[in-house]
Amino acid sequence: MSQQHKPIPGLLACVLYSYDPETGDIHNKNTGKRLGWETHAGYLNVTLQCNSERVGNYRSNRLAWAMHTGIDPGAYEVDHGNRDRKDNRIENLTPMTRRENTLKRSISSNTPGVSRTTDCETKPWRAHLQVGKDKYIGKRRACPVIAHIDRVELERKYL
Repeated sequence: MSQQHKPIPGLLACVLYSYDPETGDIHNKNTGKRLGWETHAGYLNVTLQCNSERVGNYRSNRLAWAMHTGIDPGAYEVDHGNRDRKDNRIENLTPMTRRENTLKRSISSNTPGVSRTTDCETKPWRAHLQVGKDKYIGKRRACPVIAHIDRVELERKYL
C-alpha cells in the first residue's frame, strides 16, 4: 500500500514562508522564525498556518522541494541523498518513486557484501566477499545496483 501525500498549498507556502536552498531552512516571512519540529522518525515537519488558522503539517523535505522548484512532488517521495533526514538543502533532495527509494535504501544500507567507499567519488560502490580467510573484491562501480550484481557473481564463482 503506497503512502498518500496531501497536496502542498504552493502559493500559500511561497507567500507566507521562505526557503533557503543553501541551508535547507524554512522561515516564516512575517516573524523570521525558523520553522520545523522533529518527528519520531527523525524528519522535520512544518505546520503551515494562514491568519492563525492551521492548514496542515507537511514534511519539510517535500515542502522545500515544492517551494524551490514550484512543483508539488505529488506521489513521489523526496529522498535525502546523504540519508540525513534533517538536511533539506536542495542539493540533497531528489524526488523518486517509492520503489526507487526502497531499492536505493536496501542496497546502500542492508545489502551484505556491498559497501560505499570514501576514497573514490566517481565510483564509490564495491562488492566484496569473504570465504574463510580468502577475500574477493569486485570492481569499483558508480551504481550500487551494479555493485550488487557483482556481489551475486562473486557468490556464484566462489561459493
